[in-house]
Amino acid sequence: MMMNDDADVAVQSGGSSQSALTLSNVAGIFYILIGGLGLSMVVSLLEFVYKYKRQVVRKKVRREYVS
Repeated sequence: MMMNDDADVAVQSGGSSQSALTLSNVAGIFYILIGGLGLSMVVSLLEFVYKYKRQVVRKKVRREYVS
């Protein structure tokens, strides 16, 4: 009497056993995407603040030269 389970069948056929894609199987990619989105928002906010402050300093310097 010989028992064939999924692991034995996969080994005999030379392939790998496949399982259905569920949310728990692909959750990692969503975590990475959300992390990248958050990081890009922080970087864009910092860039905006930096450029705004630089622009204010330039306008202030121009006013001093004109006056």
